[in-house]
Amino acid sequence: ECAILVDLLSRDRTISCFRGAGGVITPSSIEQFAQWWKPDGHSPETERTLFTTGFVVTTDLRFETVLALEREHDVFSLSLASPALLEDSHPARSRIESLLPRTDLLLGTAEEALALAGKAAGGDPERAVKAVVERLKPNAVFVVTDGPRDAIFARHDGRDPEKVPVAGHVPENEIVDTNGAGDAFAGGFLASWLTGDRSRESIRTSVQAGHECARLSLFCRGVSPF
Repeated sequence: ECAILVDLLSRDRTISCFRGAGGVITPSSIEQFAQWWKPDGHSPETERTLFTTGFVVTTDLRFETVLALEREHDVFSLSLASPALLEDSHPARSRIESLLPRTDLLLGTAEEALALAGKAAGGDPERAVKAVVERLKPNAVFVVTDGPRDAIFARHDGRDPEKVPVAGHVPENEIVDTNGAGDAFAGGFLASWLTGDRSRESIRTSVQAGHECARLSLFCRGVSPF
């Protein structure tokens, strides 16, 4: 359950949510419900993917649960979720930082990338991406979105970050609701990236898929029907 208050003029929003099972899950829950995420007959060729967000690791117990789950999966993807979680004073920051060396795919916004990189970025999102991606697993990918501006991605392979333009600009007066656009991008990107060959061209294609899903989400209020 989630209540969202949106200012129609600025489109700023305040969200209050009931976390349900996510608020009470513990490492012991994993053993109880193991059949949900580790089905019988699992093929070694099939990757098990775990996707989580910075909001999930805001308590020690949920952080321990994420660590336990990460060990049972082949691909670990993390969304930074909010720049507020990356402030030096927030307890989630140290937990998120400790997850970086385990991360295969990191998603965030330009604001979140700058917050995580800190002074090393000098206020430049590309420098932030380059600084952060070097803290991930070898060949891991960091993708950063910036609203209607170009997305930036980098892989932990020593090469410079690349930009991917946003196709199909949406005029401001046609935007119905921006809520969920980031989640739509993550879903579109993951669906493409996980089925691709993980090459740089595949990453570009996946960013474009994420952009398209995010674009479609702007035209409807509430959960997107696509």
